[in-house]
Amino acid sequence: MLLFPEVDEVMPHAVAFARLMIAHAKFEAEVRYLQGAVAGDQAFGEQPCNQWNTRDRPGRMAKLIKDKLGDIEEAQPITDLLKSAVKPTDDRNLLAHGQWWCFQQGTSALTVRRSTIRKGSR
Repeated sequence: MLLFPEVDEVMPHAVAFARLMIAHAKFEAEVRYLQGAVAGDQAFGEQPCNQWNTRDRPGRMAKLIKDKLGDIEEAQPITDLLKSAVKPTDDRNLLAHGQWWCFQQGTSALTVRRSTIRKGSR
């Protein structure tokens, strides 16, 4: 049976979702802090033009490091970490912005699907 759950049925999901959102926000804050440390300007990562797309972020951070700090041994691990964050960020974005479509009571599984409406089409 597919249906939307009652509020009291989603408590485990709600707690997990809140933890995910808080962890992701902390990760994003740490990325902005790192950008600021590399750039020598703590406001750098707070500027909208420097809030890079998740997929562009590893390359742009590598360039920022090279431009500001030269060739340092930490550059590759930072780039690798940012690359490894793409899939979890995509998953988080799907949960946060996707359509919470149906709930299966027997398994407590929540099906989330991508929105079918594209930006600018409303």
